[in-house]
Amino acid sequence: MFACLVVSVLTGAVLGMRYGVLSLVPVTLVAWIGLVAFAVSNDLPLTTLVAYCVGVALALQVGYLAGVTAQYLLVVSRARTMTRSAPTRVPAAEI
Repeated sequence: MFACLVVSVLTGAVLGMRYGVLSLVPVTLVAWIGLVAFAVSNDLPLTTLVAYCVGVALALQVGYLAGVTAQYLLVVSRARTMTRSAPTRVPAAEI
């Protein structure tokens, strides 16, 4: 379960850096389908399946939030670097 949560967090972070929030819906549904198949093949009880599904959904959302935050911090740091190193322009003399 821990490996599944780590993969979900990392997947959510990638989604957060590249795509909009609605991308979480199909990814969560695909993850749930995979978890249902895993639970059926291993004869897991329904309560365990529900706990896994909730855990994966939360991990995807936490990862998405981390990805959005990382993307924001990268953009802000680049903007600060660009404004500091930009040369000052002297207006051209009018003829």
